[in-house]
Amino acid sequence: MSGLERLLRVVRHRVLRLLEKRGALPAQGPEDALQAYQAHSLQQRLRRAEDGRIAYRMKRPLPDGTTHHLFTGLELLRRLASLVA
Repeated sequence: MSGLERLLRVVRHRVLRLLEKRGALPAQGPEDALQAYQAHSLQQRLRRAEDGRIAYRMKRPLPDGTTHHLFTGLELLRRLASLVA
């Protein structure tokens, strides 16, 4: 298993645990929780932009009118990892 795969497993586990603690996901098996979160995210906030990046819709626009942040897959993982580290 590569270092990136280990990192992804740790991030995935911590994100799911954090979401369960905050009540965003019911306590369930990790695979069920991941599938539920993915479905919720895709419906509510995360979308694939035309250029292939991931668009995150913010709750409120920024003062300059920005409504979305765009990330590559790796940039999004880095942001998530920093939240659960």
